[in-house]
Amino acid sequence: MNLILAVQTVLLMLPGIGVATQDVATEKISFETQSEQLTFRMYHNESVSYSLKSPSEEIMVNFEDLLVSRSWQNDVSLRQNGNGAFDPDHLVQVYQLEGQHSSSFLNAISTQPGYGLLASLAVPGLGQYANQQYWKTGVMLAVEATAIYFIVDGSKRGRRLEAEYKQIGDDNWSVLKYTKWIHNYYMGGARSPGAPDVTPEQLLTAAGRSNVNPTTGWPDVVYDTSREWNWVNRTELNIMERNTLYLNTGSNFPHDVHPFGDQQYYELMSKYPQYGPGWRDWDDSIHDINQTDLNTFLSPMFLDHAHLESRFNGAYQLANNMVSLLILNHVVSAFDSYFTIKLRQHRLETTAHADFMGTHVNFTWKF
Repeated sequence: MNLILAVQTVLLMLPGIGVATQDVATEKISFETQSEQLTFRMYHNESVSYSLKSPSEEIMVNFEDLLVSRSWQNDVSLRQNGNGAFDPDHLVQVYQLEGQHSSSFLNAISTQPGYGLLASLAVPGLGQYANQQYWKTGVMLAVEATAIYFIVDGSKRGRRLEAEYKQIGDDNWSVLKYTKWIHNYYMGGARSPGAPDVTPEQLLTAAGRSNVNPTTGWPDVVYDTSREWNWVNRTELNIMERNTLYLNTGSNFPHDVHPFGDQQYYELMSKYPQYGPGWRDWDDSIHDINQTDLNTFLSPMFLDHAHLESRFNGAYQLANNMVSLLILNHVVSAFDSYFTIKLRQHRLETTAHADFMGTHVNFTWKF
């Protein structure tokens, strides 16, 4: 016999009491007969607890075996004793056993707000599962899996594209070609007022001067970073860059070449027009840093490299956004679990009172 029928049976044994109607959503039913109180609590149709307070006399009942368990089917049976009287000792045993159920892992999460918060903070959806909010569990696990997928995918894609980005720069941008071009540009009238003349020898190291082609007065461009960076005097090159002007605006070049391998070194080579002439496909007869429409007058390699940078930065940004989403999912799950338990513990309660033939009866419904 289920719990509701058992309560009704007990009520029928009391003088003048009819069968009470019961909403299946009711969480708590209590009734009193003078100094005895028997309380039944139902937690989401999952567990039952009993308490017997101040049993000054035995409550006489006559009902079939009451089967009590988390599944409402087996585990514990509460039986009438031999003379048909209610057995409070057996009732205490049942209460203690139910208390063991309540201390289980999931019950602790579903009944104690602090545990629910910590469990869901660690594993999103765990508190919702313990509270039988399975659709929320599904949503939070889906968000978790999606975020993790895009974090891993975005990070892998970002590293792959960044490595490709750097390799293209190493293979196709020449610090020597750029140095030769900016020297000619500078000496051709683009230097700041009062800036001194600069000779090729000043811009080369001893190794660079020993590799000069007598015809051009410069070493030959080889697009080999290990060699060219040993030939160019970066300190003198940076000084000349700061004294060089854009002919169309009259403003100074805003940046210096950074040391080889530096992140800024790769970024600058395809971010600012002044570095366009260092690319392998730069042709002074076609390309020009002083034009307004730079997409037309900068070389394809410059533009492609800039686009590749935006792609790997976009992949990294996606991964970072997914990390934020992952953290938010943990926090939302934790507080949702916490407030779900707190709200359930503070549901509305209504009580009805009745006196029948000298017996005072209280009915309490907790919603």
